[in-house]
Amino acid sequence: MKKPDDAPEARGALKRAARAVAGAVRQMFARQPRIRNESVEQGLWGEEVAARELEKRGYSVTGRRVRPSLRDKRLEIDIIARDGAGSTVFVEVKTHKRHSEYESAMPGINRAKKSNLRKACLAWLRRTGYRGGYRFAVVEVFGSRESGAPPEVRFYPDVPLFPPRWRFR
Repeated sequence: MKKPDDAPEARGALKRAARAVAGAVRQMFARQPRIRNESVEQGLWGEEVAARELEKRGYSVTGRRVRPSLRDKRLEIDIIARDGAGSTVFVEVKTHKRHSEYESAMPGINRAKKSNLRKACLAWLRRTGYRGGYRFAVVEVFGSRESGAPPEVRFYPDVPLFPPRWRFR
């Protein structure tokens, strides 16, 4: 079957259109530079303080700001550490600018946050093939870099994030 003479031009136009669409899609989903606001800076400072505190307590920090899932960017583990017994400890860091007798880290870890943390930990376990003991901890940091005063740190070593049948020691 013979093709009309304008077929190569139509194919060329179609290819150009496809390239333009692909370029637009690439640009739309391209990595944007991370915007750091005051809240993000405060959280990063709190993670630094928490990592130093864990090392003082004998933990070895093996990872910070770990994103084990390539699909879901919400899944992030603040700190992954090893305790003296060799267990892996997943650490969530909560940073507050000022200390309050009524404020605690635990309300900040609501049902949705627990679900995301559980998914992140399980994704890390799956991705690394780790088979040893693991647990979850929370470090609460009160203070700010600007204040100049030493931060107050509270450490909750064993928080029941995982159901009892999942906990291993």
